[in-house]
Amino acid sequence: MGQGRGNRLRIRSLADPQGDDGGISSKVLTETPRRLQSNGLVDRLADPEAPSRVEYQLTALGRTLLGAIDAVGAWAFEYGDEVVAAQEAARTADPRSPRAPRPGPNYDTSPVN
Repeated sequence: MGQGRGNRLRIRSLADPQGDDGGISSKVLTETPRRLQSNGLVDRLADPEAPSRVEYQLTALGRTLLGAIDAVGAWAFEYGDEVVAAQEAARTADPRSPRAPRPGPNYDTSPVN
């Protein structure tokens, strides 16, 4: 996404045409803003001079989510390394043998008295 004017966002070419290199598919770049719009969270603003250029702006309802989004971002900043470690552990685990989830570094394994 690129920054537009003010509180507007413009979706740029983030799409991976083949959808196989970890990029965002064109389908997702089309459907997600439409869902956000249908839920009343964003307004779609077409550029009259360039019909293929579209920007999205948060509605008043969408702006009510900013506090929650900031909280999730703060959580991800604090615990992101643990999430990545869990993902890596899951990728390297033998897929043929189901394993119970391993406790993270903040999990207390001492016996309960």
